[in-house]
Amino acid sequence: MKKLALLLLLTFCGNADASVFTELKGVEDSLGNTHLFYRVYTLLPGEFGDGSDNSIYHFDLSTNSDTAFITDHIMPQIVPSWGGGISVEDYEFRPDDTAQYYYCGLTWGTDIGDGYIGSNNVNSFPWLFLFYGQSIINIEFSRQNDSLLYAALDFEGSGNLLISTDGGSVWDNNMNTNPHSLVAVSPFNDQTLFSKLDDKFFKSIDGGLNYSLVDDSVIWGRAHIPSLFFDNDSVHIYAIPGHHHLFRSDDTGNSWKSVFSDSAASLKLSLDCSDGAIYLAYNNEILVSHDLGESFTLHTSLDANITGIYKKPGSQILFASTATDLLKISGASITSIKHLTTNIPDESGQNSPGNFRLEQNYPNPFNATTKIVYSLPEAGETMIKIYNLFGETVEILVNKWLPAGEYEKTWDAKNLPSGIYICCFSINNRIINNHKMILLK
Repeated sequence: MKKLALLLLLTFCGNADASVFTELKGVEDSLGNTHLFYRVYTLLPGEFGDGSDNSIYHFDLSTNSDTAFITDHIMPQIVPSWGGGISVEDYEFRPDDTAQYYYCGLTWGTDIGDGYIGSNNVNSFPWLFLFYGQSIINIEFSRQNDSLLYAALDFEGSGNLLISTDGGSVWDNNMNTNPHSLVAVSPFNDQTLFSKLDDKFFKSIDGGLNYSLVDDSVIWGRAHIPSLFFDNDSVHIYAIPGHHHLFRSDDTGNSWKSVFSDSAASLKLSLDCSDGAIYLAYNNEILVSHDLGESFTLHTSLDANITGIYKKPGSQILFASTATDLLKISGASITSIKHLTTNIPDESGQNSPGNFRLEQNYPNPFNATTKIVYSLPEAGETMIKIYNLFGETVEILVNKWLPAGEYEKTWDAKNLPSGIYICCFSINNRIINNHKMILLK
């Protein structure tokens, strides 16, 4: 088991210093108290190359306490050729118990790294499970069996599905003919799984042994892990398969249809299961639907684009994050409960992660070729560079003026060695985002 190194050699696209809210989740505990979990992205300048911090924090509304939760960071390069980092791809709580949680991702030093599963219930070294060379991107709890958990490797190939039947202590990867990437487990039946493969969406009713195709829209491949939202009626399910589309199933996931889309927007959704209302964050607006997404009306308009949303069930209270503020919305009242003093590249905030977007390449890890999807809400000089871990430019994929729109580029790395590469996206010489890409041969 390898120790995490202190430094990571990464050369990003610039040295703009910014801290922004990039994600918001909400959880209710058994007493009905709201717990908010959010990420703050910060660029960490280094002498030889920049790192970043995208750690998760916990805001307990019942005590008004705000504390660090799980670390996610890439260390800035201080000396050449050394590196280290840890990414958190997913974290999940045991049903109705915010005190017990599991999380997963990738941890690495100067080599390709290990996918890991961690838990706050471990007293010593935090990793319960390590898988060399592949990030673990999703973890799911059964709501019928406390001992059953599922997890997924970031690779659409053999042995993708991980299963624990003892509460997370031991994980089996014995389904070595299963090529599917796990998306979600039904809260009503832990043998009903949803997965994606080759840009298509599938359903299993036998715990992942067999799958049937339920939607062949290529948009399912556009997201790292599509987000699914289950209504308490156990029939309707909502999905955001890409940042720009909202799908709905009216038959427990056996078929799907698009109910909302906008290629220029980054959609976020929260479902109030107490009454079935849908709250959709659309640019700087929150829309609400009471008819299964057939129609939406304006609920709230904010001054900045929304990066996350959570509706407290059975109440009139919403929480939302923008690049700079964590907000509580109650009726006409909008209150900032946490503000970031940040240096966003321009006053309009158009370079925040919620607007110009670089999505995670797919597949990842990949062998030889991978697709890179990015979007521009307005025209600009666009550059996408690929770096290796020595800070060297491997390839410039895009370097030209582009009009607003969504774009896709295929990177062919067949002549390069296995390892971690960095895809860096910049507009008008300003850093927008960057992603780790893992080449496996």
